[in-house]
Amino acid sequence: MPDLNPTIAGRLLNTGLDFSGTDAWVEMMPHTDSTASQASSADSKRSETIQAIFGYAGATFTTSDARCLIMSFDSSGISEAPESATLKIFGHTNQGTGNPSSHATNGILGLKTTGMASTTSVATSDWGDIDLSGAGPTLYTDTLTTWNIVGDSTEYNIFTLNSTALTDMADNDTFQIAIFHKFFYDHYDSDPPFAYGNNSPNGDNDFTAKAGAYFLSEVDYKPVLSYTAAELTTLKVLSGNLTLKSGQLIIK
Repeated sequence: MPDLNPTIAGRLLNTGLDFSGTDAWVEMMPHTDSTASQASSADSKRSETIQAIFGYAGATFTTSDARCLIMSFDSSGISEAPESATLKIFGHTNQGTGNPSSHATNGILGLKTTGMASTTSVATSDWGDIDLSGAGPTLYTDTLTTWNIVGDSTEYNIFTLNSTALTDMADNDTFQIAIFHKFFYDHYDSDPPFAYGNNSPNGDNDFTAKAGAYFLSEVDYKPVLSYTAAELTTLKVLSGNLTLKSGQLIIK
C-alpha cells in the first residue's frame, strides 16, 4: 500500500461579525467571502486547527469562526482510481467533535478543495477553493465522531476516502482536501445555523467545537495518504502470440 505525505499542509481560518443582523455565519462562507482571515503552514501544530463557532451576543448580534486543515498531495503517479484509500491525521490537544457530541451535527470530515494557489504553501485565497460547486460542499470521507490526540493510546485519526475522492486521485495531478467539523458541512449555507433563543444543538445560544492537529513539519506526525492501487485490468499483446501452456489466465 503506497503512502504519500502532503507537499503542503496548513491551517485556514475565516471569521464573521455582524452587529446588525444574524448572518455572520454565511458572510464567511467560501462562496460569499473567498479570502480567509488567516493562513498558516509554518507551525508544526495547532490546538484549534479544526474549529466551528457560531454564537449570539444578542438577538441581532452574531459572531462566527471556521477553521480547517487543508492539504495538497502529489497524485500524478496515480493513473487509475485506487481500490481504497485512507488519510491519517495526528491530533493535538483539543478533541471536540461537536456540541454536544450526541447531536446529528457531531463529527469531523474531509471536503473537496481544488486549485490551491500553490502546492508548497497555504494562502488566504485557498479558502475560496473549497468546492461548493454542487449542492453544497463535496464530501470526500467518512465522518469521525471521536478525535484522538498525541499522548493517547491511539494518537492518530483514520479517515476512509469515498469513491468521489478515489476518482479525483486518478483524474488530477494533485489531490487536495480540507478537514472541517460536520457542523460546517451541515450548515454551510444556513443563515443563521440556528435561531436566537436557546436553539443551538446544546440548547443555548452558541456552538463551539475545537480539535487540534499536526501539520507537516514534525516528521513523526505528518499526515499520511495511503492507498491500494487498482489491479491491472487491461492485457495488451502488441505483436506475436500469447500462449498459455497450463493453468488459468484470469482477468478481473
